[in-house]
Amino acid sequence: MGRYSWSNRRLKLKASLKKLNLSGSRKHEKILGNRKRNVLSGGKGDDIINGRGGKDILTGGPGADFFVISQGQDQITDFNPSEGDQIVHRGYDQIIRLPVNGGTLITTLDRKVSTFVASIKPDQIALQSQQRLKPTYKAVFEGGASVRLESAESEFQQSLGMMQREALPKRRGMMFPQRKAQRKSVYMFNCLAPLDILFLNDGEIVDLSAKTPICISPDSDDCPLYKSSRPFDNWIELRSGSIGRFGLTIGSQVDLIAL
Repeated sequence: MGRYSWSNRRLKLKASLKKLNLSGSRKHEKILGNRKRNVLSGGKGDDIINGRGGKDILTGGPGADFFVISQGQDQITDFNPSEGDQIVHRGYDQIIRLPVNGGTLITTLDRKVSTFVASIKPDQIALQSQQRLKPTYKAVFEGGASVRLESAESEFQQSLGMMQREALPKRRGMMFPQRKAQRKSVYMFNCLAPLDILFLNDGEIVDLSAKTPICISPDSDDCPLYKSSRPFDNWIELRSGSIGRFGLTIGSQVDLIAL
């Protein structure tokens, strides 16, 4: 099974008011709908398909395709995990996956999101899902280096974490704020790349895990757990090697600045 990075450059096809049906080619493309009814069909490349608003029919075609969950009532007709297809969440925090006749419904309680995925069960959808959140914080380390952070704040977002994501860029990461200082376990189930993990309490690194390896077991119960020796109110996941590159140690201070 091949995998094409989300970050690689793609040609962009965008539906206008005059053209609501778009079909891709053999190249890697980003195919975008509008607020009306769109029929978006990928070609033989690895495509990103986003219906945006409205009622849309999304067909990836051959290749590893990324189906972006958007507002509206969409249908995904050919989700194929064996080709590397992915469901991508962009910020909705109350997602539920329900088995329905003929497939899975991905929805929110208020039904702003309602995407039907044909011929696949919810547990398969969960294994092939990832999130791409907009960076909303900047972490500044004692030496002056900084990284931009996505913030996984809801229970759903924290459950997805960095699952099914390729290696992070050097200046990007994800943080997981907690309501209060506590001890929790972190695992690397369904992750594709090793990570450096910082456990923070009130802006101080209280523990860390460098070059944390991925878990290759298909059963999350078999994955090692990584714990902090002290309670923490946040943790940050960075590209593997960041701890050494930024000179981070237990006791180092980290300033989190809203962007």
